[in-house]
Amino acid sequence: MKKNIETLFLLSPAFMVFAVIFNVPSTKFIVSRLTVLVCLYCLIFYRKAIGYNFENHRFKFFIKSSCAVIGYFTLLHIARGDDFSFARSLLVTTLYLAMVPWNKIDKKIFVYLILGSALVNSGWSIYEHFTLGHGRVGKSVNPIPYALYCVSMLLCCVYVLRTVLLPVYVKIVAVIASLGCTYALLLTDVRGVWLALPFALLPLFITKVSFNGVTKKNVISLTLAVVVFVGIASTNTVQERWERTTQEFHRISQGDYRTSIGIRLTLWKNSVEMMKAGPIIGIGSDELRNRLDNITDKWARGFAHLHNQYLQILVESGLLGLLIVIVWLASSMVRFNRHGLDFIYHSLCCSILVLFSIASLTDVPFMHGHIVYLISLLLGGALLLDK
Repeated sequence: MKKNIETLFLLSPAFMVFAVIFNVPSTKFIVSRLTVLVCLYCLIFYRKAIGYNFENHRFKFFIKSSCAVIGYFTLLHIARGDDFSFARSLLVTTLYLAMVPWNKIDKKIFVYLILGSALVNSGWSIYEHFTLGHGRVGKSVNPIPYALYCVSMLLCCVYVLRTVLLPVYVKIVAVIASLGCTYALLLTDVRGVWLALPFALLPLFITKVSFNGVTKKNVISLTLAVVVFVGIASTNTVQERWERTTQEFHRISQGDYRTSIGIRLTLWKNSVEMMKAGPIIGIGSDELRNRLDNITDKWARGFAHLHNQYLQILVESGLLGLLIVIVWLASSMVRFNRHGLDFIYHSLCCSILVLFSIASLTDVPFMHGHIVYLISLLLGGALLLDK
């Protein structure tokens, strides 16, 4: 009994991230407070946990890369007052991942936490849409990061179904949770994340980066996934969004950029000149906001960001900042050894990276602390629990 209570306490920050902060408004601040309590507890009773966790060399490299990101963006914050939310959020999850004694936690409990969170995601979306009457779900955070949350939960459910040995009834729950997350994604009405979904699912059906990975099981699973995707693409919601997108491109071809896509293109065009002002370490958060407020095209003026994560980091933090962030994300798929750098294929990590790589083309997910918590816990947790 005592051990179960302790496990629940140790996993409470992860529970908050996976099940609560995306669904319940104004709860993100609880994560940092809980993490401090859990880390202090681990420091007192499990101070050797860091050493054990660091025996996993892939995880060790991931933590070092996280520290590099935290250090770089902290220095920019101190030097010129750049936004600190990205570094602060990453610091919270880095400490949590490093200090919790993951060897004391049954992997299946973590799996049940993910599946339960996916069900919460599904149920809350349905409640928000049908009971609260919200046309687009995820307004407690923002529909775009909420859509990324839905897909992340979906990817975790599919990964569990394909790789973890579970009782039949748990697999049924995982299937229900997967379908629920898919429906929740549709309700967000976020086309950029819709586009990323089929590409993000693909790595989950590749067991090895070789021809040996093409098995009968993979072919059947992939075929079923394609059938489901085609069915989703045929829904009225997706069809309406597709027609709207086609109309926007038609207006752009006639020189009218006063559309969602047109505004993004205008912002991206202006970002080229902004990059020239600080190619190595960027121009900083304050200067970026000032330039966005003074863009010549009035319909693109006053936006808080560039609607592209790569351009956002390049302009704000420079080429050095972008390289450090890319290394941090890629560190979940590589390992250093005596002979150099090895590529280590992990299907869930690869899927998460594909999802955020594509979604970052049209939005800035790392501006949301919720997303930084989510992606760092998923990547770090996958490495630790895969040991």
